[in-house]
Amino acid sequence: QLLTIATKTPASAFSGKKPEDLELIDGGVQVKGQVATRVGSGEVLKLAKVKAASGSGASQGTLGDPPPSIHSIALERSSLK
Repeated sequence: QLLTIATKTPASAFSGKKPEDLELIDGGVQVKGQVATRVGSGEVLKLAKVKAASGSGASQGTLGDPPPSIHSIALERSSLK
């Protein structure tokens, strides 16, 4: 949901991009593999005038052949004006 919000918010640096071209890393949204494009999750929510977002996903393990890791996330921005 956060990646979709980022792409559909006109004031966002990710406006017009595809959600699948973005990733959620270290508490921020960025273009895949481009750390310099990272914007904090709270800032994305603030620009979109959204108080909270949630979602889920999975990723492959990085050591040997472990099963995929399943993740869920809930974000809430503080009372920013």
